Amino acid sequence: MDINEFMMLTDEDIDYSSLSVDILKGLALGDELFIATSALGELSRRNSSVAVSTAWEILLNSRGDCYLQAAALETIFEYDQEKALTYISEQVPKCNTYILNSILEIMIENEFVFKSKNVSSLVSIVLQRVKGLDSTTQYPEPEVIDNFLNMYSNIKNTQVVDALT
Repeated sequence: MDINEFMMLTDEDIDYSSLSVDILKGLALGDELFIATSALGELSRRNSSVAVSTAWEILLNSRGDCYLQAAALETIFEYDQEKALTYISEQVPKCNTYILNSILEIMIENEFVFKSKNVSSLVSIVLQRVKGLDSTTQYPEPEVIDNFLNMYSNIKNTQVVDALT
């Protein structure tokens, strides 16, 4: 089957584990969002270099929806933390709230990375964004915000000032 034939199927009808890396990459960069997200997930399980390059293309070109972009960010963080940290630092002030939710989840699951000195300013920027959110937004989820604040709210004010200047 070629990529166009896969696009006529539903996400549940595709056995991603049997597909080639090239087909998975094409599906991940395609317009069918459920298929794209599943294909990216299979790439991530199978091949880190192609998964990272595909995920990076999704983020750089704002492909898909916020769910695909959040999955792309998670894939990049798994295999290339420096690239993910750079993306987060550039995007956190303006990113979609669902992607912000994913950023918070990444930070909660990887506390040791984000509490290191070289990214403390990034934590401060994220903290400022979270504190500035409208309470009526659907995302980030309240329990994610609570977990994040419990974990990171003890950052020194000097770090927050440094992050904002």
